[in-house]
Amino acid sequence: MRRILLLTTAALASLPVTVLATLTIKVDAKSGDVISGERKFTVTVDSDNLVTNVEFYVEDDLRATDDSVPYEFVLDTLGEKEGAIKVTFAAYTREGESAKSVLALTVNNQLDKGAGFHVDRGNEALSDSDWDKAIQHGRVALKIEPKNVAALLVMGRANMGKGNLDLAQKFGEEAVKAEPTNRAALELVAGVSLKTAMAAYKRGSDRDAALEAFGSALKRAAKARRESLDAAVEAMGELTDANRLTVADQLIQARRYGRVATLLAPYFRNDLSNTDLGDRLLYAQVRAGRFRDAFQTFDNWRKRGSPSGYSWALNGALMAYKGQMTQALESEKEALLNDPANVGVKSMQAYLAIRRQDAKVLSELLNERLRADGADYVVNYQTAVFSFMTSDYQEANDRFEAAMLADPAGFDMLVEHAAQNLLFSMQAGAEAEDAKHQRRLAVVCFEAALEARPESFEAMTGLAIAHWMNGDLGRALSSARAAAAAGPEYAAAHYTLAGILLASGKRDEARQPMSTASQLDERAIGTRAIPKSDEACRYFYSGGRMPLVSNPGS
Repeated sequence: MRRILLLTTAALASLPVTVLATLTIKVDAKSGDVISGERKFTVTVDSDNLVTNVEFYVEDDLRATDDSVPYEFVLDTLGEKEGAIKVTFAAYTREGESAKSVLALTVNNQLDKGAGFHVDRGNEALSDSDWDKAIQHGRVALKIEPKNVAALLVMGRANMGKGNLDLAQKFGEEAVKAEPTNRAALELVAGVSLKTAMAAYKRGSDRDAALEAFGSALKRAAKARRESLDAAVEAMGELTDANRLTVADQLIQARRYGRVATLLAPYFRNDLSNTDLGDRLLYAQVRAGRFRDAFQTFDNWRKRGSPSGYSWALNGALMAYKGQMTQALESEKEALLNDPANVGVKSMQAYLAIRRQDAKVLSELLNERLRADGADYVVNYQTAVFSFMTSDYQEANDRFEAAMLADPAGFDMLVEHAAQNLLFSMQAGAEAEDAKHQRRLAVVCFEAALEARPESFEAMTGLAIAHWMNGDLGRALSSARAAAAAGPEYAAAHYTLAGILLASGKRDEARQPMSTASQLDERAIGTRAIPKSDEACRYFYSGGRMPLVSNPGS
């Protein structure tokens, strides 16, 4: 007999059943959140079935679809209205399931605080190297005032910090277009151009093309920096007793050494007790190559006044340059007695060590200075010289880059790097093509040095030697004549001119510049014969290196 089992409703409810797969969606945000800048949403989907895609809506507008984990969506709130906004995330599976998460958010970029507020916050972020935060504030400032130069500079600097050089260049050029004489904008463009050039040169497979691009960028950077410094000079206005030193310092920054010497000489003659005037006058005379004037200034000061430790240092550097090392060391002692902690005194000591080829002392001095200020232009310049002296060529190149980033118009560093490459090209066993490339690189650097300081007789002399070594006697002679005219007391210019004249078949004409060179540097040149190109190059690198010490007041 068949039995029939009757179950109650409660019993039926207790039986197991097959449950459909569920789909849940979670977002790393919640309704009521306030968002700003670029907000990235991350969506997590839980499902027993395969998720095909997740959609992102703003209001009812589909903005993006993502079909792979992690599901991420970025909303640029600066492109949205301020205030309430609805965003929706919808997920779908292969089986046709769907789920949504709808959030009510508020966009608040603090536009009401004004562009200046965000520029200030952006600059604070820059000082902390918080590039993303700086970019966020810069973008808000530009949303409020699309042509705000200060905001453009925040964006340029932040992108440069992140390594986004194309964007940094774009913002820098926009700032220069808006304000052609804006120093900060010009220097930003200079720095970006230089970084771009260095990166391109390192990775360039076509050496000639990479070198051409590198040279163009070096010149652009030098020009932009020079124009920035010139703009600062022009902004100083009328010269007065109150601003004389400030104007002199700005002129020194702009490498207008001759003008500083002319400006300060009559005032210092009437007031030998004014140490600030004396330091700047002596520095300008040395850097302008007015060595006789510098010796006279210091001698008068020593007899009738009391030179500062800094000026004793300048005198020591000048004595070393002229080959008078005994007097140079005496001046070094006086400088250390007067002001041993002075940065100019320390850089003079390094220059003396370079002239003596004393690698041990130089290493100790530079290590101390690098710890104190590793970004300083003069320190990196002197370290590049030391590194080349000790055959650490990679470090020499790295220090060249650091010095140029510190000051894209640093003509001394450009001249030094160019001269190093000329010496490289003369190394025994160097392949012809490699030697040619090194000489081309030297020409590029000398030309950039002239862009930075058009009256640089050192750069003109080096360029003459490079053309001479390349067999272009016409251009070599033109550059050498210009160098001798610009640097009448610069022995290397006259020595080089004599050699090029002889190589050009002008023996009689070569005698005069050779005689001048011998008189200017009797110890090193003396009764030497008129040089060949390699001899001129070696003298230029060692005997022609001008005294470079830190600026007065640095």
